[in-house]
Amino acid sequence: MAHEEKITVKIKKDGSGNMSFDCNGFIGEGCDVIKDIENALGMVTYSENKEEAHLYENPDPVFNELAM
Repeated sequence: MAHEEKITVKIKKDGSGNMSFDCNGFIGEGCDVIKDIENALGMVTYSENKEEAHLYENPDPVFNELAM
């Protein structure tokens, strides 16, 4: 099942440079990708995992069939 990953970035207009990220659709280890981006942009002052961070997607099975 395909799913969509979406990041919404909000930047405060007050000149402070503060930003917030709202990530939807990232499952399990996919959540770590945004952490790398946040750290590259500057100091992270607050982070909260959503329920999606604790889910894991099973890859599509690959069947081993022998042709005769």
